[in-house]
Amino acid sequence: MRTWNSALASCFLLTVPMAAAQAGQQDACPAPANITMKVVTTCEGYEGCEYDITSAAGNRWTGSDPYESGKDGKASPRFMSAAANKASDGSTQVYCDYEFHDAKGAVLENGGFRLSLETPAKITLGDKWKSTSAQASSCESNEASQCAFVK
Repeated sequence: MRTWNSALASCFLLTVPMAAAQAGQQDACPAPANITMKVVTTCEGYEGCEYDITSAAGNRWTGSDPYESGKDGKASPRFMSAAANKASDGSTQVYCDYEFHDAKGAVLENGGFRLSLETPAKITLGDKWKSTSAQASSCESNEASQCAFVK
């Protein structure tokens, strides 16, 4: 009987942390292959071309390309860096920066954009993030998918 109770207790203790880990949804900076311009945009005005992405985790990312480098579809975005800033209320704003490359892979001088997590939230940053101050962190990876967090 004692062995059976120990086995049940072990199973219970193993499932509690797993359920807690699944409570939050993991997300990361959007992969460049998943970034497309907003369908209704005309790429005009101060904001330029607008981007509006909803990730698989359901988070909304928005941004704009004021130089309209992605307008003709010939330039491809590449992930550059990511930053996170913690607000006084405990929520964190995540920013992901991208640059444009031409067909030969050269970086376009006037081009690039930042995607921002639309709704700052209380999140836990993944292991690739390094604190640069009490409020700021930067992701130490060249891969968007490694700049992960749990919301």
